[in-house]
Amino acid sequence: MISARINFTLLTPLHVGAGSTQFLDDVVQRDSFGLYMISATSIAGALRDFSKDLDLTENKQVIDALFGFAKGDKGTPSILFISDAKLLDYDGSFASDCYLTGKKPTSSIADGLGPYIRDHVRIDKEGVAQQGGKYDEEIVPSGAKFSFEITLDNDWNTKKESEKAEKEANFEACKALFEKILVSLNHSQIAFGGKQNSGYGRIAFNDGDITIRDFDLTTQQGHEAYLNLTRKPTFDANDGGTEITLKSLEQEIIKKNQENTVSGQLTLTFESVGPLLIAGVNQNDVDADLAFVSTPYFDYKQKQVTYKQVIPGTSFKGAIAHRVFDIANV
Repeated sequence: MISARINFTLLTPLHVGAGSTQFLDDVVQRDSFGLYMISATSIAGALRDFSKDLDLTENKQVIDALFGFAKGDKGTPSILFISDAKLLDYDGSFASDCYLTGKKPTSSIADGLGPYIRDHVRIDKEGVAQQGGKYDEEIVPSGAKFSFEITLDNDWNTKKESEKAEKEANFEACKALFEKILVSLNHSQIAFGGKQNSGYGRIAFNDGDITIRDFDLTTQQGHEAYLNLTRKPTFDANDGGTEITLKSLEQEIIKKNQENTVSGQLTLTFESVGPLLIAGVNQNDVDADLAFVSTPYFDYKQKQVTYKQVIPGTSFKGAIAHRVFDIANV
């Protein structure tokens, strides 16, 4: 059994929808304490969707075996177990610990959970606001840190010798995909939540954010190590099992994959040649009738919420889309 504890930081705002309320059109997911969270199903969906694009997974059966599937009266359970992603406090512990232990820290991220709102207006190709197109949505600010656990269960063991080789081969294929998912996460190639094409849900990792252990549950020592794991966002020296490093996984993947595979990221910078105004919510200038949009940011060093002026991804999309409409004359 291979288990990974994964911490990540939001590079951009996150929106994982949880329906609407009488006050907001679209709210984000929160746990029973009111803290931000990302459900395990949302994480599994993002990982599965990403897996479909990997050159390693041309065989759909591997994805179905890893994540499970159900179609009619046929199906198979997932051998991948994923926890909800929990919000981390400013000190790196689970933010929910302050409620579970009854000792709320003097400076907790729970003191600044908004709600933080992005206002939107649907505009047609003529540049006119659509009737009933005004809506708002809640976001989780960038800078927020989350942690979740993902475990690959070795289920190929069988007493039937005729099935053993096939099940072992299937598990090895699932393991290869699982390892590539971990490496891809560490390279920030996977995003979470909705509106990713507008820049939402981008994540980043620091050294030590992903820790991995392999537990041999066929032995007493491995079983006890798994049962006595610490309850922390990362594995540490007090946790048993065999440590697996991301570097070793990455070297093995590079060795197995095609040499001609190319991936990368395009970053564009620009400078305004004149005054620029993107109107929106601005917490720093509440007296202005029309202010430049700003977005909240969780600063874990200063242990507070700060604000930064931004140009939302929807503004870029809208400007490009309407220019395309003008050129195409449609």
